Amino acid sequence: MVLASVLYVAKQITKWSIVNGILLIIGALAAFYITTLTPVTSNEISPFYLFLCGALAICAMILPGISGSFILVLLGAYRPVLDAVHERELKSIAIIGAGAIVGLLTFSRVLKWLFEHYKNATLAVLTGFIVGSLNKIWPWKKVLSSKMFGDKLVVLKEKSVFPFNFEGDNLLFYACVLAVLGFLLILLLEKLATKK
Repeated sequence: MVLASVLYVAKQITKWSIVNGILLIIGALAAFYITTLTPVTSNEISPFYLFLCGALAICAMILPGISGSFILVLLGAYRPVLDAVHERELKSIAIIGAGAIVGLLTFSRVLKWLFEHYKNATLAVLTGFIVGSLNKIWPWKKVLSSKMFGDKLVVLKEKSVFPFNFEGDNLLFYACVLAVLGFLLILLLEKLATKK
């Protein structure tokens, strides 16, 4: 589904140029690099850092291809945010929420300005983000390191491997069938949206 989405985001670029091609590659490399980062593991988080995490996570949710929750994991704030929600720590939730609101209002204006003045370049970077993030959702992984957070096992570092190098049942046939179905579903939805 993500791969099919790449085609439709890229299709919105009205004029391709060398600069747009370079921006696409930069966006792809940046997103790929983010997916390979090792998450921060810290128990002590200051209110300002929590605010910053909320702002960055919401920015990631606006961008295609980058997960807000993954950004929280990278920043070491995923567990504290979950704990704050679970234990109803209103102060921490308010700080995260304030960060998310500030991040959303600020970044959405930046994106709007970029689309108004540099639409093709912005779409090229976003297309690159989606392409680069495919590494994160690649189903066949080898876990290099992990850590227990309470009762939850969190993978800290992993690398993508070929299906035939995957330890265990790779379910390759089912994965391919579902990938094709997901791709066709996006094509169908796009066709229906165009007709409407």
